Amino acid sequence: MNIEPLSSLDEVLPLLAGCDLPVADLTSSPSPSYFFGVRAAGALVGVVGLEIFQSIGLLRSLAIRRISEGAATRATWCASSSVLLPPAGLS
Repeated sequence: MNIEPLSSLDEVLPLLAGCDLPVADLTSSPSPSYFFGVRAAGALVGVVGLEIFQSIGLLRSLAIRRISEGAATRATWCASSSVLLPPAGLS
């Protein structure tokens, strides 16, 4: 399971909305959000979003498709979260 950057909101918005997370302000936010995802069998099953302002990152969203919830998926996200921060210039 690899975490990959997502360049389009086309897959992100339905996953966030399906987890009852707000999506209305994602396209109008003054600070761009950066999303990273995990796929299983080609389908997006998990997503995390960061909103970056200078050297600070706000965890925007974290959603895991219900069918993918489980200890292994959560462990992968936790173990990989430290990989996301340094490349984005955050600490």
